[in-house]
Amino acid sequence: MTSRSVSTKQVRRGGFSLVEMMIAIVILGLGLTMVATMFPVAWDRARLLSEYTTEVTVTEGAATAVESMLRPGGMRDAGAWDATTRDCAPSDGVSRIGAAGFAGDLIFDPTIYYDPNVFAVQLWQAILNVDDQTLPTQASDTRVHALHLENLLADPRNAPPEMVGEEPWKIEQIDDTFVTNATTYPATGYLRQLACGFVESSFFSPRFPVNMRVYPPLDAPPHPSLQDSASLMRRQQWLDRMQGRRFAWGVLHRLREYVGPSPDDFNDMVAIGSISPQELAAKAAAGWGAPRVFDMYYVTLRRPNATNRYAIQDPGKAPDPYNLSTTPAQIQALPLEMDVQFPVAWRVQIELPPSDTLNTKLDRGGPREPNGIPTNVLVPPEGTPEEMVDMWISMFPRGTRFVDEINGRVYRVMSTELSKDGLQSILTLDQEITLDDIDLKDLSNDGIPVGPPECPGCQPLTLSNMEADPQELLRTVWVYPPPVDRSDPQTVVFKGRTPVSAIEVRTATLTPASR
Repeated sequence: MTSRSVSTKQVRRGGFSLVEMMIAIVILGLGLTMVATMFPVAWDRARLLSEYTTEVTVTEGAATAVESMLRPGGMRDAGAWDATTRDCAPSDGVSRIGAAGFAGDLIFDPTIYYDPNVFAVQLWQAILNVDDQTLPTQASDTRVHALHLENLLADPRNAPPEMVGEEPWKIEQIDDTFVTNATTYPATGYLRQLACGFVESSFFSPRFPVNMRVYPPLDAPPHPSLQDSASLMRRQQWLDRMQGRRFAWGVLHRLREYVGPSPDDFNDMVAIGSISPQELAAKAAAGWGAPRVFDMYYVTLRRPNATNRYAIQDPGKAPDPYNLSTTPAQIQALPLEMDVQFPVAWRVQIELPPSDTLNTKLDRGGPREPNGIPTNVLVPPEGTPEEMVDMWISMFPRGTRFVDEINGRVYRVMSTELSKDGLQSILTLDQEITLDDIDLKDLSNDGIPVGPPECPGCQPLTLSNMEADPQELLRTVWVYPPPVDRSDPQTVVFKGRTPVSAIEVRTATLTPASR
């Protein structure tokens, strides 16, 4: 009998050591971490793509709406002012500038020019952009203006909330005599005659109701006069849908180049008589009949929550565009009951750094050549009352985009930091500001060392004058503040992210129809 001998040596089984297990766990953890980080990145990219798609769609819709309201012909058939009935008369077959008129455009009534006797003694009445009742000082305005739109009152307790006009032209302190007061000049009525062709313009009266401005757009709400049950139900449904809208749009615009008689032409006619009223009229008529190119700023506005409220700026508390100063203008919001549902533009001031820290493109061989380093600006400007500091600072959170009123440049706030005394916020912008960017040479009589009417002492930037004027360093900008916080009735503070998602700049050309 044979027997198998069993080896005492144990058979080794395959396995992982503790070190190998730990390495495997680390590798697995790294892999899972990388996979996990892909999800938020993908979600963020999807969100950005969605917002970009919305921005493109909103801009296209806004541009189409504006262009359709402008009407390429640029003229309309409107009756003249009837001094007897105190109203616009029926059509008299005369075409006047109508819906194509933007703020800053040359507003010239050719019917006055056609009568030289009238024009010779009433020149100022032929041109709307005047700051004196005896003589205009400029025929057009190359500043940035906000389009007059409509919004929706935010307080749902005021049932039903009605549309309200944002009226940015009042913020710019443009004399409303032209469109409201027909008794100031009863002998001629020419200003009111201009208003007959101007009251329906896209600037001086709302042409874009809020249901057109939101994305996706809505149909018009039922008229408030309809009080039957079906209309009331449709109105409530409309309000519910409006509450769900998260995007809207706004429009800023700027005449790219000055047209018409220059301030020098007006001065020469009065002071030395080198230009006759008829020659001045010919220049005005030539400018009126020429195409005018506008830069259009289509602003995509984000409204994160249905409960957000946005404060409207008090027109009586805003910088005066026709009186530049080194003293900051106080700003203020209208009362709580005037808050609206969608963001609105404010006209406020920022403080630029001293001119000796800014660079210039004029002196390329010198030490102050542009270096591309982003510029820091301050809000609020020095000298602002302390009770307004918090409101002013809260208007410019990180990411805020704003538009310089003079040169039309769009800036973005990349970071913010409080000053040592806490009375100012230091805003780091996304680009460098040079002296050329802030110089008022375009408003300084074509480079002649005499300042514009709103800044008589301002000097244009030249190789012999490399310093900015103090009035140029206190810049007025257009900005859309975040939602307003009304928790304290005594103070107004803006809270949250900037409502501006994007600003796209396009051009629009106004070409009056040939007679």
